[in-house]
Amino acid sequence: MIKASVRIRRKLKEKHNVDWYEVEEAFLNGSGSYLEDSRDSHKTIPPTLWFISYTNKGRVLKIIFMERESGDL
Repeated sequence: MIKASVRIRRKLKEKHNVDWYEVEEAFLNGSGSYLEDSRDSHKTIPPTLWFISYTNKGRVLKIIFMERESGDL
């Protein structure tokens, strides 16, 4: 399941003009593997993962996320 806090959803909308449904579309439209952010200043536990995908309207988004132990994203 894809989850995000109210704060993250607000930041996506206000700073990047990205609606939450677009993030969901990008996950559904994605293919291939996730990449791990290996920069020292961005290393986290669990690791920060990312991929690039399209929304249904063809908008290109870089999605950055963490997979939780429960399997939630």
